[in-house]
Amino acid sequence: MENRRTELLFEPVDLDAGRLTLSIPALVVTEPGEAKLRLPIPQEGRSVTVNEELTLGRYPFTVTAVERDGERLRVWVDSGGPAPRMLLRFDLRPAPDWFDWLPWRERPQSRGWSWVSKHDEQTGQMEYFEIDLVFPAGDRVDLN
Repeated sequence: MENRRTELLFEPVDLDAGRLTLSIPALVVTEPGEAKLRLPIPQEGRSVTVNEELTLGRYPFTVTAVERDGERLRVWVDSGGPAPRMLLRFDLRPAPDWFDWLPWRERPQSRGWSWVSKHDEQTGQMEYFEIDLVFPAGDRVDLN
């Protein structure tokens, strides 16, 4: 089978087979979804319980806690256990005024935020994601 953006091409099949079965083990679906969240930034080496429920598209999850590790903020999430669908990735942006403290010419061209995530090896569900705290953040970070 060859994978292209809009079509799948299969090897020729035996027309005398009588019946064919097509099995699709997984699909990746991109859909719109928006959420806003204000997270506390704990002191180095500490964590803070959050327990904030969010939904992105059809994917509900709970931000359970945040933990600071140097200049990284680890955001723990709970998707509610094994499910037939899972959230793999999403775009993450700071609140619109996040870069307002920088002079105009020094503001990043892209307002997206770089992040990494860890997923459970058995279920594939996201366990946490981390963002860099490279700019002065005070005691909170707002995510869109």
